[in-house]
Amino acid sequence: MGSTLVLTGLLVIISYLKQIQARTTTNPALLCNNVFCANGGVCNIVTTAQGVYQAQCQCLLGFAGDNCELQAIGATVYAYCSCLPGFYRPNCDTRYFACPFVGTHADTNYCRLEKYFTCTSNGAGLTLTQSVCPKGSKYNPNLSRCDPSYQC
Repeated sequence: MGSTLVLTGLLVIISYLKQIQARTTTNPALLCNNVFCANGGVCNIVTTAQGVYQAQCQCLLGFAGDNCELQAIGATVYAYCSCLPGFYRPNCDTRYFACPFVGTHADTNYCRLEKYFTCTSNGAGLTLTQSVCPKGSKYNPNLSRCDPSYQC
């Protein structure tokens, strides 16, 4: 089982490196094709200080996060609603996912925001964390990795 986790981890790293490499394309207009910006956000292509093209969501006032998925509380732009992994907003009191076993799992509620779950053993049970695929990729549960061609 340990070798399976190592192999899965290597596949995720290789996939991530390929996706980073794709950001340096000579046709940057394609970078926003698979990026979903929530709450009225718009995908724009920006150039980093290193000259690399990158897709970036520009959020409407009152929203923030990589995909504009966080909503401001009141008039401030620094306080955001954020639930523990596996819980719903706005009150964060409804659980929609719990770890069934060690490994990676699709986040069906936030797949379009490039999110998925990782369940790890902590000695007393399982720990749930929410992970994020590289921009433009979604977690493909059939391949157990982030995939730029997968659609939710």
